[in-house]
Amino acid sequence: MKKVDNLKSGERRVVTIMFSDMQGSTAMTEKMDPEEIDALMGSIFSAFESIIKGHGGMVEKYIGDALVAVFGHPELHEDDPSRAIVSALEFIDELKNQNDKLNTRGISISFRTGINTGLITTGRRGEFEVVTGHAMNVAQRLESEAPPNGVYVSESTREKCENDFTFTKRISLKLKGKTTSVSAYQVLGRASIESADSGPFIGRKEILDELLKDYMRNNYGEVSGFFLIGDAGMGKSRIISAFMEKIRKFPDFRTPILSARAQKYKTQRFAVVIDLILCYLDLSPAADPITLPDLFESRLDLPNQTALDFIDLAWRHDPAMDTRAVTVLYGVFAAILAKHSGDLYPIAVIIDNESHMDRQSRDFFQYFFKNGKIKPFFLLAGRELPQSLRETFAGLKYLKLDAFTNEESIEYIRRYWPENHDEKMTQLILSSSLGNPLFLREYIKFARENRDVSNLPMTVQNIFLTQIDRYDPEYRELLKKLSVFQHSFTLADAKYIQAKTESNPSVVERAVTFFMNEGILIHDDGEYLFKLDVFKKALYNSLLNYNKKIIHSLVADLVMKQKKPNLMRLIYHLIRSERYLEAIGIMQDDPNRNYNYDYLQFIDVLLRHIDKGDYASTISCLITKSAILFNSGHIEDAEGILKQIMEIAITQRNRAYAGFAYHQITAYNLISYGLEKAHFSGRKALEYYRATNWPTRGIVDVLKLLALSELLRNDVEESDRLIAELDAIGDADIHDVLEVKATHANLLGRYTEALAIIEKSLASLSPEDTVHYFFAMDLEIKVLWQLCEFAALKTEVRKMLALCANLNASVLSQANAMLGFACFATDEGEKAAECFYRAEFFADQIGNDYERIDALRTLALCRYMTGNIEKAEATARTGLTIGLRHSCFYPVFTLLVLQTEICAVRGDPEEARFFLGEAKFIVDFDALLPPRDEVLYRYFSAALGSGPSAEADRTKALELFEREKSRLEKPERIANFLTLRSFGRIEERR
Repeated sequence: MKKVDNLKSGERRVVTIMFSDMQGSTAMTEKMDPEEIDALMGSIFSAFESIIKGHGGMVEKYIGDALVAVFGHPELHEDDPSRAIVSALEFIDELKNQNDKLNTRGISISFRTGINTGLITTGRRGEFEVVTGHAMNVAQRLESEAPPNGVYVSESTREKCENDFTFTKRISLKLKGKTTSVSAYQVLGRASIESADSGPFIGRKEILDELLKDYMRNNYGEVSGFFLIGDAGMGKSRIISAFMEKIRKFPDFRTPILSARAQKYKTQRFAVVIDLILCYLDLSPAADPITLPDLFESRLDLPNQTALDFIDLAWRHDPAMDTRAVTVLYGVFAAILAKHSGDLYPIAVIIDNESHMDRQSRDFFQYFFKNGKIKPFFLLAGRELPQSLRETFAGLKYLKLDAFTNEESIEYIRRYWPENHDEKMTQLILSSSLGNPLFLREYIKFARENRDVSNLPMTVQNIFLTQIDRYDPEYRELLKKLSVFQHSFTLADAKYIQAKTESNPSVVERAVTFFMNEGILIHDDGEYLFKLDVFKKALYNSLLNYNKKIIHSLVADLVMKQKKPNLMRLIYHLIRSERYLEAIGIMQDDPNRNYNYDYLQFIDVLLRHIDKGDYASTISCLITKSAILFNSGHIEDAEGILKQIMEIAITQRNRAYAGFAYHQITAYNLISYGLEKAHFSGRKALEYYRATNWPTRGIVDVLKLLALSELLRNDVEESDRLIAELDAIGDADIHDVLEVKATHANLLGRYTEALAIIEKSLASLSPEDTVHYFFAMDLEIKVLWQLCEFAALKTEVRKMLALCANLNASVLSQANAMLGFACFATDEGEKAAECFYRAEFFADQIGNDYERIDALRTLALCRYMTGNIEKAEATARTGLTIGLRHSCFYPVFTLLVLQTEICAVRGDPEEARFFLGEAKFIVDFDALLPPRDEVLYRYFSAALGSGPSAEADRTKALELFEREKSRLEKPERIANFLTLRSFGRIEERR
């Protein structure tokens, strides 16, 4: 790796700047001897500097008759704004003494002072420590507007010490160089103790009483409870603890309390749900699960297999469990609730840090609320309330947790520092904390070690930076560098960063051990991460941007060296190190990029930093964004991106860009059954691609789309021609060719041929080729379904679900539905029920109407064939509502025939005729029809009709029926086929 630039000395930090300028110097020079002036000026500024230093500030420079002081560098204090104001007020008092002497000579000196709190950078220029930043300019502008011997402070300064001083009302200033007005406040003096303690606080007792009241009124039939929301460190965990302590003291309280804490960096799927179950079992994730089967049997009356499945999920992280996780967790969770639903008190589920809840756990609760009969009392706590949680836990009330009252703060100090009897110290902590429990805790810790709170930082960031000020400089600088890692790091990673930044690698192990003992870092399976994200962020924010860029680049190089690098982390670090083109290259090299929604968070950032003339990189990002949005069901958003691509194509007269736009339009038209439009846009895409030597993969994909479009239009000859054209492309991916051939054969009823083709493809594919393997297995499953090979179907579905669990919710729903029926058909009824639960779960996750209709079609069919008529009909009607709205004739035809069959079998001929009439419109359209549904359509048309047309339908039904049987070839397949739907009736009556 090339040698990196050296890191610069210095850091970013929030400080308070004081700018003070002397007025009246001209009159003084007229009436005093130069030596007297020099002595007086020396005395005045010496007094001012002494006051500033006495309050922990630093005189940064003198500019003529003006002085610039910094509070917060080189030493941070929590109350730096207060220190600056006190220094200014004390100096004004000192000036009164000087003016008493000068007034006899007709001379008076005054100073205007401006104070601002804001971000600066520190560094060195030659031998001098300097600070730079816009915060200094604002302080100077405030000074120029202040009255003589007056102090103007900015909004940022006032809000950090509003309880320590009294101020005028807001003054709006139009400052030179500022496009908008600036808020200023003149300092009137120090506040009294009473007024300093009279800030707006909200009590905890009322909140706790409200929680307890609703807990006792909990109704298991509906989702109830609270979102407890508050800023970082505002005491949410304390409220939770008090709530649990209260209910545990209720008479005869034996009901379990399930609690968990969501962790941002915990990568385990369903982490929160698993932790809740472990809480019930009094087990930690580090415990030996050997006792779990006994616990499941004795405490929950659950079978041994459920315990083993839970072990695979929670301890072994078996990817094969991913698609079964919902069912397993649902069973265990429901068993816990059922066991205690008759207890005297309601079951409580408590989740702290809720905004970091993993997506799978959110999805689980959404599914649980939909299907579970027992809903416990929920208490979710976090800093914010994401919309996803509002939707998942609809029904929970919202409680905002504000700062402590003065009395609660005193109680907190006495509880966590009972040995303190220094009332002055207590009052200093109270006045500095502003009622934030996190502030209080850090102040108490610092005061215990230093017997002083004057050296505490003024914000959360400065709290942590002050905490590490006492560390060895090497440790402190290392800790800041480690904050650049997005997730975790190893000792080797830390040593690498040290070496590359010309620091000492040998200090790493000692320093990391020290940080763990201090409670800053935690260890997890050979890797280290920050215990508190806010601490990590504070450290990161203190780094110079120049240094961040260098360290991010080093981390990116580290990630690149890994055998299987995490692409999301790699791109994050490349972007932060401004290696934008490399980030684009990494994304484009990922064959699965068009199916990875996580890329969207980076693409817009990359687009902002691409040179305006770099159309190739811009289009590359837009193409990926459009494909991701399209594949994830966000069709309208994808169309918006296509407009941008087409605009660039027209502006630049670039046929390749236009070709991709037409390519995506073709895909959209196909999935939405706009087949004529697909024909047109596909031809245009091919023309532009071929004219510009676009990569073969794009041409192949367009031909695949066109071949399927023509087949659905029932133009088999044209579809065959397009496949032949595709087959003739020498460098086409063989698996793309085989996929379209197998799809073509399967839709036309040539099932054995389709199976042979797809088996050929799978024989040369590796699961590492995720997308190809996933679609090949999906197609194989559909062919086995048509062949009625239910035993083989079970095997292959389970294999696919184990290997390809995260790609497409529609496919996963259909696979689970078919697996459910296959289990039912092979006498595994209990497993069938689990499969159908999973099928419904994945169906609910589909955001794309066109994919959802396919999932509902399969689910309705499978439900019907297991005898669950009620659910089958409800699912079919939901699918019809979507499908008819979008004119999706192929899946709609299946659902209409299924509805006809359901009505006819239960003896409702009029309703059956209604659905049959709807299906007739599709038949008359002369489009491709699912072969088996056409058999049943003709059969029921004959059964519910009369006259010559009914006889013709009967003849056609028998002809199609015999053809379908012949396609199955084997007697056992035919026997299975005759057990499905009404095919057995046709066999009996032919």
